Formats: sequence, structure tokens, C-alpha cells
Amino acid sequence: MEKGRYNLHSFFGSLANGGLTGISLFSSTGNYPASIFVTFHCMFACITTALITGAFAERMKLTAAWAFAVLWSTAVYCPLAHQVRKFIPPRPVALTNPNPKPDTQVWGGDGAFLHSLGAIDFAGGIVVHVSSGVSGLTVASMIGKRTGYPLIPKAPHSLVLTHVGASLLWVGWFGFNAGSSTAADFIAGQAMLVTQIASAAGVIGWTAVEVSCYGRPSSLGMVSGAIAGLVGVTPASGSIGAMGAICVGVVSGAACFNFCTYVKEAIGTYDDSLDVFGEFILIFVPSYLRTRYWQID
Repeated sequence: MEKGRYNLHSFFGSLANGGLTGISLFSSTGNYPASIFVTFHCMFACITTALITGAFAERMKLTAAWAFAVLWSTAVYCPLAHQVRKFIPPRPVALTNPNPKPDTQVWGGDGAFLHSLGAIDFAGGIVVHVSSGVSGLTVASMIGKRTGYPLIPKAPHSLVLTHVGASLLWVGWFGFNAGSSTAADFIAGQAMLVTQIASAAGVIGWTAVEVSCYGRPSSLGMVSGAIAGLVGVTPASGSIGAMGAICVGVVSGAACFNFCTYVKEAIGTYDDSLDVFGEFILIFVPSYLRTRYWQID
């Protein structure tokens, strides 16, 4: 692909490395082995597909879910991941390879369609979260509502397991955001730090609004707020500082609470089992604020 020249490859890439053709034991991508690059992005593809299933939980057969995972990851995720540009702040020359490949090649690179429009994504905000939120809403709407919803409450059957799962997500998110720096350097450390801060701030943002509305907090709300903070900081984790992370987390937690309760109830036309759409689509708000006001040098 070339800058300023757009064709079918700008949307879907090519099969030049199909079946890992040309990837040998000593192949590299920038400063690290190509095998690590491949495995890392396989993880992104897997978790994105898994996130979508939360929107239609309890309503799809296993065989149908398998078919959906294969088709969606191939037809939607891969082209989208190919098109988006990753943003990594410039590293000090002394800390980098003297002949590095451009950081913007990690997601798409010159010639990729959304890259050409200026789409910037550090760790998967657009590729992972927006795509899973929109796709989850689409599938949930097509399948229809669960029996009895919304007249019969559909609370989690085990808050203990909910907390266990949220804890695994919280820890795993460090790998997504810090790992997206593609190096064990200052940017990775900053990404890990702001991920922790934003998640904690998301708990505060969600809980504050919940207390103001219902008079008391809930452990389920705290978990939801933590995930909202993680989602919000993902595309910004490579370019904001601690105060920016606090703002992103609080805004994400408060916004997701309102969407997952009042807006969802007002719309009333879809049944998103685990609020995938409400939690993941609103990253546009903190991402915009990050791009405009909260970047660090």
C-alpha cells in the first residue's frame, strides 16, 4: 500500500502473509519478533469477539455462536483493524532502534482507508470497543428480547463470579494497553499507570451518580464503573497523564451509568444482556476530550 493511493487493499489488506507465509523464526516487526506481534493481535481478535457475546447472552446456540465468531472476526474485525492508525507519542531517540519501523504501521499504515481519514487508536478503542458495542447491539436487536424482559428482573445470578470476572478483566487490561506500546519503555509504563487510575476513577464516577439517583451504591455498579473507566481510557492510554485519566474515568463511569439505565430504558427496543453497547460505545466522549485537551508531552 502507498500513501495517497487507495484500492481494495486499503480496506481488506492482502494475503501476502496468508497462513503466516514469510514469517520465519527470525522475522521481526520493528524491534520485536513477528511471532509476538501475531500472537498479541490474535488476543485482540479473540477478546473482541467474546465481548460481543455479552450482548446476546442466553439467546444463541453454541454452534451458532461459533459460526458468528468466525464470520464476524473475518468480515468485520480484520478489515477494521487493518484500516485504523495507532498513535504512539514519539520516543526519545536514545531509547529506540536507530532504524525503527514507523509506529503507525501497527494497526494499518499508509494507504489504509480510515488511517487516511485521521482515525487514531492507541490500544483498540475503535477496533475493539466501538466495533463490539455496535455489533452487539445489532445482533441483540436481530435475535430479540429474552423471555419476560423487561418485566422480569435479569440480575446476575452470582455477584461473586461477576467480581471474579471483573478482576480478571482489570488485570488483563494492563496487557492490552501497556502492551500496545510494543516495547517495555516509558510509554508502556505510563499506559499502565493511567489504565489503573482511569478504572478507579470510573468506579467513583458511576458510584457518585448511582448514589445521587438511588441513595446508595451497589457492588455491581462499582464493577460496571471500573469497566467503563477501562474502556474509556483505552484509546487514550498512550497520550494522557494522571489528571487526564481521572477525568476520562469519571466521565466514562457517569456517562455509562446514565446510558445503561435511563437511556436504555427510554429506548426500550433492545435487550442488551450485559450492557455491551452502553459500556463500550461511549468511549467516543472521553476519546474526544483526550484528543482535544488532555494529551501529555
